[in-house]
Amino acid sequence: NVYRIFAENFYNSTYYRELFPIGPARRSELDSLVAPTIKYCLENNGALAAVSDGELLGYNLIAEFNSENRDDVVRIFFDSYIEAGDKKVLLLKKRFLDFLSNFGSAAYFYVGVVNPEYRGKGIGKLLNAEAVRRYERLPIMAELTSPEIISVYRHICNDGRMTLKKISEHYHIMEIAPKSDDKV
Repeated sequence: NVYRIFAENFYNSTYYRELFPIGPARRSELDSLVAPTIKYCLENNGALAAVSDGELLGYNLIAEFNSENRDDVVRIFFDSYIEAGDKKVLLLKKRFLDFLSNFGSAAYFYVGVVNPEYRGKGIGKLLNAEAVRRYERLPIMAELTSPEIISVYRHICNDGRMTLKKISEHYHIMEIAPKSDDKV
């Protein structure tokens, strides 16, 4: 169910269409990239979910980086995408390694999705706000690939800690500075 909702949200997104322009190849490449990342997040307590009556409404997948898991996370979340042709991820990888050097750990908000049947009901906003709250003491990074999600994060992170770098029309890197003790 987790993978199905991911595929329904991203398989035909502009970002993935640019990365993998051929339909059948896009699906197999997407499968090979996404399966390990979902597995990693689920096995390492990196998931927030909205569930109602046993049905998965939406979720966020997050990888927390530190010196102990650095190599695994870089390989799964960055190097596999770079090898698949996503050169924009090179910059993201560099920024994450900088974050690790400067802070010792960081949170990577890999993906946030809502089951298509439940969109427009505020579920994504609530999940993203909770993710930011839970990881507020760490530097946070994410790739934002739609105007809607950029708007959501601008609303959630209105305290001046968020920066957004536009890499291309459909690809932005978001960074949220950790909240200091005097701001908590």
